[in-house]
Formats: sequence, structure tokens, C-alpha cells
Amino acid sequence: MTVTKETIIRRIGEDTGWNRTESKKAMQKLLGIMFRTLSDGEDILISGFGKFKVLYKNARLGRNPHTMEEIKLKARKVVSFRASQRLRRKTNQMLELPGPGEDPLETAGTAVDQFEAEATTKRTARQRVHKDEDDEFDDFDEFEDDDEFEDDDEFDDDEFDD
Repeated sequence: MTVTKETIIRRIGEDTGWNRTESKKAMQKLLGIMFRTLSDGEDILISGFGKFKVLYKNARLGRNPHTMEEIKLKARKVVSFRASQRLRRKTNQMLELPGPGEDPLETAGTAVDQFEAEATTKRTARQRVHKDEDDEFDDFDEFEDDDEFEDDDEFDDDEFDD
């Protein structure tokens, strides 16, 4: 079963207590930021999840598989995704498929909960180790009111509506 954007919006609402409108807005914001970043040719690295990378493909000769006719393919950019080691490891731990009538999200939920708990534990440990170093930056709020990703005229949030 494929998890759709609508399913993710519902899960965001369930996990955060947000209503559907708030969840949908958060999802659209995230997708909008990712869309703009990738279309500008920049890569996206989400630690513990993976990296979305924009690759350039040269022009080349290809072949129509139905007619076996050679065709010239234009140079283009493509987006690739490389999963982090943590995600690959967790994915391989979830080889047990859900049974008939079981919700795949519920079956995967335990592994996802473990993944989130592991990330929180590691983050907390890093924070403890670096607490003394970070104390000198407690009053540094330069990025608190960052409006870099506010709505702009070039991007249409409705582009991601179902």
C-alpha cells in the first residue's frame, strides 16, 4: 500500500492534535520549501532520513523500446534520493509484511516509534555533551523570526493540492 499525501496529513493531525486545515498547511509548507529548493538546483539533506540531490544528465541517444528506433534525449536535471544508513537499517528491520486486513502504518508504527526514540536519545545525549559550549549562545536569536520561506508570489501552494 502506498501512503498518500492525504494519509500523511491525517497522521500529522493525529500525532499533533492539529485540525486538518493546520496539518494540510504544514504539509504544503514543507513540500513548497522542498519544491523551491530542488527547482533552484539545491540539494536537501534531512539528517537521519536521507538526501534529495539534483543531478545533471547529459544529452544522449536512447531507444524507443516498442519500435527500437533511436531517439535523441535532451540534457536534463533529475532529482534522486539516497536514504540515510539509519533509514536503510530501519527499513530492512521492517521486512515483516502486514497480514490481510492489517494497517501497514500500524505495522510500521513500532519501527517508526523506535526510530524516533533513538533519534531523540541521540539528540539529548549530544545536547548534554555540548551544553557548556552552547551556553554562550543562549541569547542568540538571529534565526527565530526567519521569514525566508514565507509565501512568495513565485510559488503556488495550490500546486500540491490533490
